[in-house]
Amino acid sequence: MKKGILVVRGKALEPPYVMRQEADRIFVNDKEVYPLPEIEKPKERALFKAVPEVPEFQVPAKIQKVLEDFQTSWASGIIRDVDNLIKDASGIIRSEDFIKDASGIIRDADDFIQDYQEEKHTLKHVLKSKDIPFVETEKYNDVLIPVENEWGVVALFNEAERIKVAAEIDMERPVPFKYQYKDAAKFKEYIETGLKEGDMVIMDDDQMEFIPHEYLNEVANEIPGFSAMSTEEQAESLTEQLPLDLTREPVRKIKSAAIFFPHLSWQREVVGRHSRYPFSLAISLKSKGYRVWLLLNKRVTLKEWARLLGMGQKLNLRAIYNQGHGNRNTIFVGEPNLKKNWYYFNDQFVYKHAKLHKTIVHIHSCLTLADNRLATAFLRKGACTYGAWRTTTSANPAYCDKCDGIFWRPLLSGATTGTACRALNTFDSMFRCRGNKNCKLP
Repeated sequence: MKKGILVVRGKALEPPYVMRQEADRIFVNDKEVYPLPEIEKPKERALFKAVPEVPEFQVPAKIQKVLEDFQTSWASGIIRDVDNLIKDASGIIRSEDFIKDASGIIRDADDFIQDYQEEKHTLKHVLKSKDIPFVETEKYNDVLIPVENEWGVVALFNEAERIKVAAEIDMERPVPFKYQYKDAAKFKEYIETGLKEGDMVIMDDDQMEFIPHEYLNEVANEIPGFSAMSTEEQAESLTEQLPLDLTREPVRKIKSAAIFFPHLSWQREVVGRHSRYPFSLAISLKSKGYRVWLLLNKRVTLKEWARLLGMGQKLNLRAIYNQGHGNRNTIFVGEPNLKKNWYYFNDQFVYKHAKLHKTIVHIHSCLTLADNRLATAFLRKGACTYGAWRTTTSANPAYCDKCDGIFWRPLLSGATTGTACRALNTFDSMFRCRGNKNCKLP
């Protein structure tokens, strides 16, 4: 194809593409494409034409109601205690500007509500009173509710401690501050690069797809009269032909990558900007002929993880990159809320769903190599190398971008995972790899 195609929320933009930047905003043909909007209810465009069934991940109504009532009560400062949930479970009562606990100790209400440990202890009383099993993590003291053996709900997330950890790491290994207008300029560069190379970039609510021109040309050659079509007609024809039917063997040779960025909105709100490396890696892999799916925020679901893991061999899924929160043997996804009470999965989820082949897995999440359970699961299910952190890591976007660039750049240049792992370990000794040190990106 001589020109690239850009589809933004179902509408193909007509070339020539006129791109301009205004501070941290990017426009293409006067349509704003950046910053990415924060969407509470993203419209879901199916990644594939047909896929084998994966289970529904439904939280029992009892757990949902208890968590919702607790959050409503706590957010009100316990001025409104829904159905006396907190009072009945823990004896805590709000009286004007004070909180009195079951032992009669009186605390300033604002101090009490903002104290994570008090919130955690109160929630644990509530869950025990409702016979809802939970676990408290050793690091961060998150409260997790297992729904099934392989997944559950992050009932309480220790945001303050993660911000503290980030500040400590930033002091120990400082990285240059990145301004938002520079992030915007980089995003503009990523899109321009793809379009100049004749690729197709599809931007939907919380998901992007990057399709290399080599793959597009094969598909376009099979569409009668394609070259005479308008850009919009070409986009519509390609959109009909490009989704893969994963109930059958692919008719074309493919290599692909999946990038998960579940907590973009959290990072942007709490830290002030979000990482840009997930977008950079998507463009770099696309330039190497990869078909790349980039899922953001609430589009990072247990179902999409299960689908992509399960179709790893058919998709020739050679790279998995996740940047988001986690804990020991747990990876947090982006559903069902933008900034709290996410779902999580563990090694048993990987054993149940993954069918990979020579996949390089990079999990940029705290403690996801604190033990070997996740690494072992990915490797036994076909991954070639698994890289992650033994302990906590910083959520600072500049730090994340530096670490991830150190890891992926050698691989994009043809080096082995052993080289990439050593490079990042030299910068951050808490990053380690398991598996084959001689893996490469094809």
